[in-house]
Amino acid sequence: MAHVAQTVAKKNIKAFIERDPTSTVVTRRTFSKTSAGGKKWTVVGDLPAQSFRFVPARTINAEQAVRTTQDGRQVIPEWMVVGMPEADLGMGDLLKANGKQYEVVFKTAVPSWRTVYEVIENA
Repeated sequence: MAHVAQTVAKKNIKAFIERDPTSTVVTRRTFSKTSAGGKKWTVVGDLPAQSFRFVPARTINAEQAVRTTQDGRQVIPEWMVVGMPEADLGMGDLLKANGKQYEVVFKTAVPSWRTVYEVIENA
């Protein structure tokens, strides 16, 4: 994509997010081995607040994919979280919005002018 077109696309996605933003603190987690040979989630810490736009997954994907989480669960993402390319959100991270907690189960950074995360509600 030409530089000018990419700049325009990035401005458009920023405007899209700003029309209905959700500001949230992200809790960074890693999935690591235990001393007993198993694996568990470990909270690394909270990141500064970031703005995203939540979009129901069914409005973006006609056929929703089944995702396998790092801990082996098979899930169908309920929401897509749209962010700018520099957003700091990774697989397994938690975010709170609208009184609920969500877990990132998939991430795509293609095209390069935006990042889309698939999330599930995590009680």
